Amino acid sequence: MMQVGDLLLIGMAFLVVTWLFYAQNNSLLAFEEFLTLRIKIENFLGAIVMMAMWHLACSSLNLYESKRLSTITQEIPDILKATALVSLITAGVSLLFQIDMISAGFLLAFWTLATLFIFVSRVGMRITLAWMRRKGRNLRNIVIIGTNPRALKFAREIWAKPDLGYHLLGFVDEPWEKLDHQHLEGFPIISTLEKFQGFIRTFSVDEVLIALPLRSYSTSLPNSNPM
Repeated sequence: MMQVGDLLLIGMAFLVVTWLFYAQNNSLLAFEEFLTLRIKIENFLGAIVMMAMWHLACSSLNLYESKRLSTITQEIPDILKATALVSLITAGVSLLFQIDMISAGFLLAFWTLATLFIFVSRVGMRITLAWMRRKGRNLRNIVIIGTNPRALKFAREIWAKPDLGYHLLGFVDEPWEKLDHQHLEGFPIISTLEKFQGFIRTFSVDEVLIALPLRSYSTSLPNSNPM
């Protein structure tokens, strides 16, 4: 839905800027008249090619990865890079199909408007999802491998922020010398490392956080490679 939504928003920005620039060159042509203009076949094919390339550009720049743990400020660079690449693609397509109306000013306005549309949509989506998650919807089951202070700190953070939408199932670890169950603050140890592979086959686990020293534990994790 996000991918389709972004494509529609970018297309909307392109239409708005096209109308504005076309109106300036045609004595403020009415919007209704603009919609009744005939579209040449080559322009239609160019639009299809351009939209397909817009989609590939946005998909290649991490725009649709999980952003639960990031803020909107951290997401802005990805939006800027995606819309900049979309604008460059638009410039390339305009040269290929010789679309004279797409000038440097057109591209700047298109980039600005597309960026604004996507940014506003992301802010609205974050507000909506935060509200849904506080109501117990759109949750993801998470498991933390390890019971060290770093693992416990992360558990406290996601417990204190229900709008992130994480449901902590518990910890996965082997018994160790300084392990104190009282310090886990009510979070259970749901499995050992040895039995974890069987656990995730039985229970629904969406994400796994590894908080272990990988040099010593990499061979203990199922299907893991040293980092």
